[in-house]
Amino acid sequence: MPEVGYPEGAKLYKVGEKGDLRLNGRTFLSAALRGEYVRFLEVDDGIDVILFDRLILAYYDRAEKRIIRID
Repeated sequence: MPEVGYPEGAKLYKVGEKGDLRLNGRTFLSAALRGEYVRFLEVDDGIDVILFDRLILAYYDRAEKRIIRID
C-alpha cells in the first residue's frame, strides 16, 4: 500500500482507536481510519476540509464544532 504523505507544516490529527478525533471534545470520524493521520486544511472562514492524503472525507465547521458530511 502506498504511504500517505502530507506537506511539511500541515495541520494533522491522529484518528483514535474508536475512529474519533479530539476536537474540543471527541468527534466520530471513521473506525476504518483508526491510528491514521488526517489533515485539516482551511478552505473558507471557519471551515476546514478533512483529508486523508488527497481524499476529501468531510468538512469541519470550527464555529459549530461539528463535522459536515459529504453526500
